Formats: sequence, C-alpha cells, structure tokens
Amino acid sequence: MIDVNDGLRSPTSGLGDPEFDKAASADYAAVHLNDLQLSNAYRSSWIARKIVDIPAHDSLRKWRTWQGDANRVATLRALEKRLDVRGKLLECKTMARLWGGAAVFMGTDQAPTQPLDASRLGVGGLKYLTVMTRRELSSDELEQDPAARYFNRPRSYSINGQTVLTRNVHPSHFVVQIGDPHPDKREAYGENSGWGDSVLQAAYAATMQADGAAANIASLIFEANVDVFGIPDLTSRLSSKRDGSRTDYERG
Repeated sequence: MIDVNDGLRSPTSGLGDPEFDKAASADYAAVHLNDLQLSNAYRSSWIARKIVDIPAHDSLRKWRTWQGDANRVATLRALEKRLDVRGKLLECKTMARLWGGAAVFMGTDQAPTQPLDASRLGVGGLKYLTVMTRRELSSDELEQDPAARYFNRPRSYSINGQTVLTRNVHPSHFVVQIGDPHPDKREAYGENSGWGDSVLQAAYAATMQADGAAANIASLIFEANVDVFGIPDLTSRLSSKRDGSRTDYERG
C-alpha cells in the first residue's frame, strides 16, 4: 500500500515502516568536505585522483586544429605556445574539478576593474594567463538582475594573496570553470559561494567504501598464508598407555 507521504510500505514485511524497517528512518544529509579532506583524498586515493584527472585530460586530449592562412595559423600557434594555453586550461579544469571552481585570469593592459574590451587588444595585448582556484579568488555578491549578462554569477572577484591584491575585478577578465554545478548558487556558502561543488563531494562515500574494501582484501592476503608446523605421530606420543607406564615421548 502507499502511505500519506507517497512512499511504498508493506504491512507484511514491514518495508517502509519506521517501527520495523531499519532503512525507513534513513535520509540524505549534506556532508560538506573541507579543503583538507579534499586535498588528502586527491593525494592519497588513486580512485579520487582518477575521478578528478581523467575527464579533464580527456577534454583536452585531442586539442584543436587551425585552418586558414598559413602565416596567421603560424602566428596563432606561436601565441598558444607562448601563453601555454593548453597547459593552463588543463590545470584550470583539473583544479576546478578538485576544489569546485577555478579560473584563468587574462593579463592585459586594460584596467581589471572595468569590462574587458577584446576589440582593443592588439598584437601582444594578451600578456599572460594565470590559473587561480577559488582558494585564491574570492567571489563577490551574485548578480540578481535577470537581464544582466552575469545573472546569478558573481558581479566581481577579489584576488587574494598574503594580502588582498586586487578588489572588484570584472568577471570578463576570467575564463571561469566550475566543478559540479551547485543546484542553487544562492545556497552555496563559505568558500563555495559563487562556485560549485568538488566532483569528490558526491563520490566521497563510494570512494571511501572502495578504498576500504581494497584495504581489507589486502589485509586478508597476509592471513591467507598460515604456516603449519607438524610433529610426526603427535597424537600417539601424547596418549597414555593403559598400564600407566609412560610413553616414549614422556620418557624423553
């Protein structure tokens, strides 16, 4: 039958009945992983590292090809090599998947607090690319105007170091990458405000269970080889004769 909460319940087996079914009282609770847990999982668990690294590597594995005038293609390839575009994007995607968010800052001559005007960038106008994670880059208030370009995204960012180096950096100066998108950006709190969740957040329990099962199996291997010491005719040597005399074993 169906109960008032629209859940399956069996009066015969007790399935779904909180008084009988142990699983009936189970529910999902948010367990937020802090930065130390994420770092330890990435550095210690090969499963966690593969979860983070493989999709990032696959997304850039084949890269791209340029078509057009040979001189312009050569110039573009030289620029990509100088800026290490592929390497920076790979680092950004990897760190975004681990921490929940990262961005590539595009260094130009234009003021970072003003919107970036790509039409004003001449030859050599893009000077460098710097990868920053949400640990170095703090998001400010979210844009609440539905008509705005950056609706429900941070209006600006602050670059953090030992001291705050730059405040109110316009988001157009960043190429932002998100790990797992948060279902409601307005509910993200703390260091995740304006960012997403780490991809390890949802997989953490399964990763722990897999690593724990592997560790227990490895431990059982040591118990699978048990040394056995045998003494010939031990049973007969320890048995007593009916006349009460000592056995050869007892006489030494």
